[in-house]
Amino acid sequence: MYQNNFSIKKFYIPTIYIFDMMSRPLNPAFRESSRADSILFHKSQITYCKLRMILEKAYRNGNWNRLTHLERTLYRAGLELASLRKRIVNKSLLSLLYGIIKKLLTKFSNRIWKLGRSKAEELKTNYQKQGMFSLCPFLRNLLEDASYLFWLGNREVLLKNLRML
Repeated sequence: MYQNNFSIKKFYIPTIYIFDMMSRPLNPAFRESSRADSILFHKSQITYCKLRMILEKAYRNGNWNRLTHLERTLYRAGLELASLRKRIVNKSLLSLLYGIIKKLLTKFSNRIWKLGRSKAEELKTNYQKQGMFSLCPFLRNLLEDASYLFWLGNREVLLKNLRML
């Protein structure tokens, strides 16, 4: 009988779950800061590894370009400080970085939901002024439908990209 002369070693690779998968948005009524809250487990300190991971993700999803020059500089300074000291514990610097991190971790679909909700509120006020809800009562439900809100948001993004708004 053939025997295997080499043994298979089982390596234990420590896995750090940075993202809480249950906090992903499934409907438009989610909180936008839930992604940033799930990444920063302890808001009393931020490590260099977390800041670097957030920066790489921001490069990939294009949110780094949406920051102002001052915000980019502040984030880079925080990253450099964290690389020297291994973590940041200063409360004022943490609060500034936390605001920037929330901007960096917003997903494109979040922006679509936000635009869709704002457009739906605008339409709702206009239709209420004109008395459209008495003529078409189903219109109020349509303006609260999730798929319609997503469509409105996509439409707004398209029109902004085509510079028609």
